[in-house]
Amino acid sequence: MAFINQFNETTIMKKITFFFIALLPSLLLAQQFNSQKLDSLLDRIAEADKAMFSLAIHENGKPIYTRAIGYADVESEMKANPNTMYRIGSISKSFTSTLILKLIEEGKLSLDTKLSKFYPELPNADQITIKNLLNHHSGLFNFTNDEDYISWMQKKKSKEELLRIIKLNGTEFEPNEKGEYSNTNYVILTWIAEDASGKSFSELLQQYIIQPLDLKRTKYQGKINVKNNEAYSYKLGNDWIKDTETDMSIPLGQEQLFLPHQI
Repeated sequence: MAFINQFNETTIMKKITFFFIALLPSLLLAQQFNSQKLDSLLDRIAEADKAMFSLAIHENGKPIYTRAIGYADVESEMKANPNTMYRIGSISKSFTSTLILKLIEEGKLSLDTKLSKFYPELPNADQITIKNLLNHHSGLFNFTNDEDYISWMQKKKSKEELLRIIKLNGTEFEPNEKGEYSNTNYVILTWIAEDASGKSFSELLQQYIIQPLDLKRTKYQGKINVKNNEAYSYKLGNDWIKDTETDMSIPLGQEQLFLPHQI
């Protein structure tokens, strides 16, 4: 790509992303899907080595195009393939919120259920509702912003330890005063789902989402294992830098799911 040496990497990524988003609809809306044009575009992105991802396009429920770019493991030069599994990070929150809403449907919770019903020891527990947690209006401090988080994010943490950390960090604002993203909300929602149902988070995922939707290649997973065709996570600096892997006892329902590009 001619502009690679002319701009910084942030500009490159913005241009690649914009170009891809702008061109993809024209490829998809054509009367006949043009895989050669899409291949040409993805080849250019791959040659620039500034993005790594998998892509699948489905028509009438059937895949008509699949492609993987980049590596599952950069260090060993293990390339990603269409079946590589990716940790989906905070997209897992949509699964957690779905479980909460299913439990609300069953009458085990309501949007107005107070946090104090389950965790009265937490700040403002008698004012914070399930709805506040779901839409990030609880005011609870985001524990991943804790200045010491980097020092313990790779260590196994018990529920009691995390509760203590959340309690000590306190609040940023009063419930429903405003919205502010906080991973704390969804860790607590995971615990509430388990408490209200008497089942583990992984069991709830199987019961309400994975089995009903026949998601054969979606899984609740611990440490990344590239031998199982799972990809490490990377960020782009001058080179690809492997992200520090958070111990999965910490994020729970906020970022513990793996998905391939085809679920």
